Amino acid sequence: MGLFLEKSRQVRKNTENNIRKSKNISIAAVVALLIAILICSALVFFVSINRNRIDTLEMSQLLEEKTNALHTLMLHSMHKAEIMSVLVKQANGNLSNFEVLAEFLMNDAFSFRSILLAPGGVISEVYPMENNAITIGISLFDANIAGRMEAFAARDTGQFIFSGPFDLIHTGGQAIGGRMPVFLENENGESEFWGLVSITFDFPDILEDVGLYGIVYRGFNYELWRINPHTNERQVIAGSNGDLGKRFVEKAMPILNVEWYLRISVDRHWFEYPVNAALAASLLVCVLIFTLIQNNYRLREMRDELEELAKTDVLIGIYNRRFFMEISEKSLSKSQRLDESCYAVIFDVDRFKNINDTYGHHIGDKVLIEIAERIKPLIRPYDFFARYGGEEFVVLINGVDDDNLVKTIAERMRLSLCDKTFSLGSLNLSISASFGIANIKDRDMDIALNNADLALYKAKETGRNRIVLYSDG
Repeated sequence: MGLFLEKSRQVRKNTENNIRKSKNISIAAVVALLIAILICSALVFFVSINRNRIDTLEMSQLLEEKTNALHTLMLHSMHKAEIMSVLVKQANGNLSNFEVLAEFLMNDAFSFRSILLAPGGVISEVYPMENNAITIGISLFDANIAGRMEAFAARDTGQFIFSGPFDLIHTGGQAIGGRMPVFLENENGESEFWGLVSITFDFPDILEDVGLYGIVYRGFNYELWRINPHTNERQVIAGSNGDLGKRFVEKAMPILNVEWYLRISVDRHWFEYPVNAALAASLLVCVLIFTLIQNNYRLREMRDELEELAKTDVLIGIYNRRFFMEISEKSLSKSQRLDESCYAVIFDVDRFKNINDTYGHHIGDKVLIEIAERIKPLIRPYDFFARYGGEEFVVLINGVDDDNLVKTIAERMRLSLCDKTFSLGSLNLSISASFGIANIKDRDMDIALNNADLALYKAKETGRNRIVLYSDG
């Protein structure tokens, strides 16, 4: 009996020791697990923050891309209406070849619905006639016509008035577009309202043309909205089905007489960026570190791209005026240390307004792009070439101490522009340019640019297509 009790006490003691030892191992495992979880959670937290920053930057880029594309497309429609109004004026209101001109004008238009002429506001010509013939004889000032208010506004202000989106009562569907007023000179030499040129585009098809729908496939939601001019309330024009939530970026997009807003948000949550818990701790750390480095690299790349956009003229692809002024200061400081002379050269296209008025701004833009392409090969690696504004360009020439040498450089530029015609599709244009040159004395760029501008003015005044060097005398 005593032996039995002794054995029982021994078994109980061993059991208690095993339980105590088991508890110690469990606590150690939990502590180790908590430490691992804390480390991994910290890494995941920082990765998520970094990911959010990337998402925000990507949303900002998308916002810039899509608003610029939409804005460009709307202005494109305005330019086409302007061209048609000019043709109507040239024909004194009797445009006999409207269909041929309309077909040529609209052959590259995205989601194009129709273009029409409305003398006195009553539709008399429409292209294409198919599906639109029913609109002949309808007054754009009629109370039942969508865009009636815009038609009155165009007539009263003399400006292109953007309208839409609105329902097309007679042909069905939705559209956006604008009304361009046409004024002709009457027998008394006074400007008199002739009628309207109206242009419409299918909506929402036009949004697909600028890639707005593709935002969804990249993991983002979007919403395009405006303040309805009729109800003065917020109106969603188009959008994805997802909830935009609270984390979004938004930008106003002025389009002539109206203002649209584009809002973009991320359609992903933090738990959709999983970290593979099955990996060993060392592999997890390595992957997370790699992800951090990669994300930081992407951030730097995207930041560099944004910085490049900030210093480049979007249309022409050369430096813009703001960046030119910044880099000129650094270049002048270097030239001062080396005791070198510098010159500022300003030039612009002679009678550029006539090109825009005659052929439209889209042709004028192509001319500016071609000018930059011809001038860039003539710029030395240590000189700087930029768009100064409108049709004006500026060049900073470094390390030249001879006025005649600067004039020779400018002469090569002038000849590159006027010796060869500009071939723009079926259109061939001959242009010339005037140049103003000024020595940058005392490293004062503002004074030098002002002097170069005075020299340019003198070149214009004395016959154009020439080079004038500013002289203090």
